[in-house]
Amino acid sequence: NTFAQAKRPVLRKTAVLQALAGGAPFRQAPVSIALEKGRTSSGGIELEACLGCGDCATGCNHGAKDSLDVNLLRRAQLAGAKLYCEATVLRLEEDRPGGVRQGWVLQLTHTNEKLRQRQGPPMRLRAKEVILAAGSYGSTEILLRSRSATLRFSGQLGHRFSANGDMMAAAYALEREVHCVANETVPPEARGVGPTITGVIDLRGAAKDDKLSSCVIEDMAVPGPLKRVFEELYTTADALRVLKKADGQTHPRPAGQADPCAVDPAKIDKSLLLAVMARDSASGRMELV
Repeated sequence: NTFAQAKRPVLRKTAVLQALAGGAPFRQAPVSIALEKGRTSSGGIELEACLGCGDCATGCNHGAKDSLDVNLLRRAQLAGAKLYCEATVLRLEEDRPGGVRQGWVLQLTHTNEKLRQRQGPPMRLRAKEVILAAGSYGSTEILLRSRSATLRFSGQLGHRFSANGDMMAAAYALEREVHCVANETVPPEARGVGPTITGVIDLRGAAKDDKLSSCVIEDMAVPGPLKRVFEELYTTADALRVLKKADGQTHPRPAGQADPCAVDPAKIDKSLLLAVMARDSASGRMELV
């Protein structure tokens, strides 16, 4: 649900994104986060109400996120599936005792490097049926590793990869506070950052000659563990922006003035991290090295 549906106050970063939209189409985004107490996941797990800590991207530590472990994986477990963690599938091959295929063999190993070194050769797991669902990267890698004289795939395997035209941007040092960067020194319930992606500027109906046509722009939240990375990256990017023109004047530094190229907490608190999605040529290619 959205913040409006949950009757919760609009976050500052959501309001700032709406202001940046101007007259462009804007809407609140539904979030896979419990915004109120009492909501349960599709796996029957009761979720806690979101504290607004901003740490969604690095994993919710407060039980508010309707993530894979509490929905589809939990439902599979309830249906009788056994779940094994920390295992990496290397390749898939046909199980052909006597020359007749009777199923599949998966080669797998420990994900943990030390356990993998201690284990030695990969383990072999037999199965009558296999559903390969390791995502676009993982599934493609496994299939590329699995190609053999007897197990063949399309010549287009690994081709035509798209990154959805994704990029990260920042509206830096705006006129108002945004609160999109979580601070680990502040208690989670007092941060006021909120979940990642709570608002959407949808420009897909823009004129075709517009440089932003077909773009979707969303607000992001910077998790506490990545705060320093965000500060350094975008402060440096802004320094390069303001230094693009030569300035031959002499600027004596007043006593007590901060370094203009250093991280400024006030500017960071007035900055909004943005996710921009559009289209690309889908000409990417994955190869085994």
